[in-house]
Parts: sequence; C-alpha cells; structure tokens
Amino acid sequence: MNKFRNKTITQNLAEVIQEIYHYVCSCSTRNLSTNNDDYIVRRLGMDKTDHEIIISLYWLLEDTELALIEFNSHQLQGPTRQMNNLGEKYLRLYGTLNAINLQMSALIGLFEIFKLPGKKEIKAKAKSLQAIELRHKIGAHSLDYVHASEVRNYRISRHSVDDNTLELIVLNKEGHERIHLSEALDEFQKFFHIEFYKACTSIIEKIIPGNATIKAELSRSMDLINETIKGGIVIEAEGMSTVIFIKESNSLSK
Repeated sequence: MNKFRNKTITQNLAEVIQEIYHYVCSCSTRNLSTNNDDYIVRRLGMDKTDHEIIISLYWLLEDTELALIEFNSHQLQGPTRQMNNLGEKYLRLYGTLNAINLQMSALIGLFEIFKLPGKKEIKAKAKSLQAIELRHKIGAHSLDYVHASEVRNYRISRHSVDDNTLELIVLNKEGHERIHLSEALDEFQKFFHIEFYKACTSIIEKIIPGNATIKAELSRSMDLINETIKGGIVIEAEGMSTVIFIKESNSLSK
C-alpha cells in the first residue's frame, strides 16, 4: 500500500474516512434496484441527504493539514525568512489558528454525521485547549470573547509576533498571558490525533461488516496509525511486505 510515506497522521486518518466512503459507494452499484443516493445515505446512517459532505470533509482536513505542515516547516517567518515582513507573519498566524479550528469542526462533523457518542465531551475538551482558546481570543472574537459569562476584549502584542520566538503575548485589561505557539499547537495535535483515531475506529465498526475484504485492510491501516500516534516511526518502503517500527512509547492503547 505504501500509504504512510510522507504523510501525517491526520492525512492518513482522513484517507481512512475516504476509503470507508468509497467502499459504501461501491456497494451502492451492486444494489441497482435502489436509488444510489438513498442507499449510500442509509448505509452511512446519515440524516443528511447530501452524502458528498464526507468528500468535502476529507478535503477540508487535507487542505488545513497543508497549512499546518507549512507552519511546522517555516513557523511565522515563512520560507523566505524576510526580515520585518510583519504582514506575512500575521497571515501565517491567523491562517494556522483557523486551520486547527476547521480541523476541530471537521472532527465534530464526523460525530454528527455518523451519530457517534461523546460529541459534547469532545467539544468541551477542545474548548479548553490553549491553541483553540488562542484562536478564539485573537483570531475570531478578540472584541467579544466570553469568559465566565463576561465579555472581554483581547489584543496581541505586535512585538511578540515580530520577534520570531513564537512566544505570543495576549493582552487584556486584566493583564497579559504568554503562550508559546508551537507548544500550544503540539497539544492540539496530540488531542486531535487521538480523538480522530477513536472516531475512525468507531466508524469502521459501525459501517464495515466483519466479512468485508476491506475490513482487514482498514484494521491494518489503523494499527499502523496507532503506532505513529504512540510515537513510533513507521517505515513502509516500496516493495516491502512488512512494516518496521523504529521506536515505541505507551501514550495510547487501543
């Protein structure tokens, strides 16, 4: 399959969702006595009639992941490393924060589409993540952020955006807080990967019958993704029949 080379955990999990969708669509062609759309919606257990929302969700995850890959490679300065290009740094900051918020929306969308339990709990946990809080405070609701039923306004120190340390200073009338952007994003991604993995596992069990050929393939993919979430490095080179795990940790169990 060679599907793990040069791909992130989010990209691999998004492909799992895509494969589930394509499997159900392929099954619809074997049921010619039914309307394909009706069959697909029924097999997916959706309330919505537009099942192509899953394709939109897949591309949303793919596109936002590209933004995060770019940030991980070049941070706020960008690949050109131009000095004093403050406007680009703001674009990259707001784009990165919006990307994680859209990814969180996509995950919540999966819970809604497939009627998975635990949506309320996931939303509450996500709201407390530093990166999501930062996005709301400076990237969406800087003038009307609600904290403990009180409306507050926030602003970000321009100097902290421009000094290339990634330690952002967020100000309001109560004082200020320091947030290290990379650490906040790492916290988000660890949370997001684990919850996305759990959601995919539940969707596979709900949608794919045990005797389907694709079930074994998806299970293998999920096992490899689980290894990468736990901190393992998976190598699956061209022509290899087995997978090598370089290291392991015990941060997640199936």
